[in-house]
Amino acid sequence: MTDPSEAITVRRTPVDDDPRRDRYEPRSDGRYDHVEEEWTGCIWRPVGRQIVDSVVIVQEADA
Repeated sequence: MTDPSEAITVRRTPVDDDPRRDRYEPRSDGRYDHVEEEWTGCIWRPVGRQIVDSVVIVQEADA
């Protein structure tokens, strides 16, 4: 990871499920590490990881 201040975190709570979050951490090659995590009640537990080429944030009004 390059600069931690450039990481993007999206947190969500599915209906009838534990909270989850998606973290996008910039890599030195210009891409991002995408880490999906779920809340265990004590800690965020990773449940998936992948490298993505880009991250775009779109607000509903922009869609």
